[in-house]
Amino acid sequence: MNQRPDQWLRNALRGNAAFSTISGAAFALASTPIATYLGVSPTWLVSATGVGLVGFAAWLVWLASRPEVPATEVKLVIGGDLAWVVLSGLALITGVLRAESTLAVLLVADAVLIFAALQAWGLRRAGRTPLAS
Repeated sequence: MNQRPDQWLRNALRGNAAFSTISGAAFALASTPIATYLGVSPTWLVSATGVGLVGFAAWLVWLASRPEVPATEVKLVIGGDLAWVVLSGLALITGVLRAESTLAVLLVADAVLIFAALQAWGLRRAGRTPLAS
């Protein structure tokens, strides 16, 4: 079976897009109960995050569909994913979120970290160094 050298990267981007679409739609459509669960006020912040995630997902789909996936943009995606993980950790450490939401926040941050790792590995498999140049 002949696979493109960047197929792993494309699949990682598509997986991230699917996860971001589902998460974003949930945030946008159920912003009030999610904001209450997380302890976030005002509620529109959750809704805006959801809309942003859906836009992010669209960008990922576009990247994965390019004839050649631009490594520079994938590095931006990885950086954004890592920023989400760090900010999730900071939100938990500083106590700005309800303690009851800790497990959910950690699970989402773990999933995002896995996508960052898969995308970095995809860059490497495609013959491009993930975090250099």
